[in-house]
Amino acid sequence: LIVAIVVLFALADADTERLTDLDTYYADTPGMREMIVLYLLGHSAATLVMSVMCRRWAREVTGLLRTGLRLIMAGVLLDVVGFQLTKYTAVAARWTGHDLDVLSTVVAPPLASLAALLCAAGYVLPRLAPLVAAHWHSIGDYRVLGVLWDGVRFASTAPRQPRTWWRPPRARLHWREVSIHDALLALAPYFDDGVRERALAAALEEGRDAHGARVAAEAAMVADAARRAAAGAVPTDPPSGYRLHATEVSGTSGLVDLAREFARSPLVTGACEGTVRATPR
Repeated sequence: LIVAIVVLFALADADTERLTDLDTYYADTPGMREMIVLYLLGHSAATLVMSVMCRRWAREVTGLLRTGLRLIMAGVLLDVVGFQLTKYTAVAARWTGHDLDVLSTVVAPPLASLAALLCAAGYVLPRLAPLVAAHWHSIGDYRVLGVLWDGVRFASTAPRQPRTWWRPPRARLHWREVSIHDALLALAPYFDDGVRERALAAALEEGRDAHGARVAAEAAMVADAARRAAAGAVPTDPPSGYRLHATEVSGTSGLVDLAREFARSPLVTGACEGTVRATPR
């Protein structure tokens, strides 16, 4: 098809440049007439094949990929109605001695642009949206971990974050995650099982579920360990050996849960003051 279009254009008498109405201006010119019909038919065939493929895959997939395929199909439909039919109609009108050039020069271009925008959005959405969502989620987790980091950063021996004017949110989150884990490792010798068990009992008494009570108790134990380590106290003897929930799960979810309890739990306040007490009723 591409070769035929080039050959027909070269053989046709098309000395006048037409930037906006080439289709209708040369609709009756030998060689150009066949070239115009060929390129319109080729465009129609391509959109038909693409729409059939998108429809088949849309039945098999879900989520953003299905949404993207539907956007492409919407763009194809708009292209068929707003570009192809108007071009065919305007060219055919020239063949029959009528003038419907406005369809080709005024109506078709903006509709073709809108159709291309919809198709482009359909291609981009499944690739770009998850990446944007991941970075947005990373920004939220980075901020949540700020309170926990402020409480344990003195104990971290991890290298400082490089001072650059721009670092992706996921890279910043990864650095903070590694640094907090390093600080928790340094504070592990100060973990006091007695503090954790008393905080766990208090949290359960308040009606917390098992997981929430465990994380709250761990936050209280970390806060107590940070207080004693900062004061230069001796490590717990014998050492606890307890493993935090945040070290047992992959990703940042465990640290985020610990940070939230560290920021809001009254048990953490009690641990920072050297006592662990239940919330007053």
